[in-house]
Amino acid sequence: MSALSPPAGPKDVVATDLATASISGSGHLSLAAGLIGADVTAVTYRNPSGEDVDATVDDGRFIFWLPGDALGTAPGEGADVEVTYRDGATSTITLGFR
Repeated sequence: MSALSPPAGPKDVVATDLATASISGSGHLSLAAGLIGADVTAVTYRNPSGEDVDATVDDGRFIFWLPGDALGTAPGEGADVEVTYRDGATSTITLGFR
């Protein structure tokens, strides 16, 4: 964990990376990554075409990527994700920088 990243509380999802980049000749790629609390078992983003993108969640971290520039405004405006907790409860949060 970076010294710039605050620790994640049990139900927290903390973005450390939100970006859209252009890949030479391949178009855009969006990425979100960060820290999750011990009670978080899943993080899901619904892309603009309505498909769910499930993050890889492991060892206190999450990451997901998708083609296109869907997360282009996320560093400033945030991106809504659904979070699933160990007890089965879910909530929608806006993933952004603290």
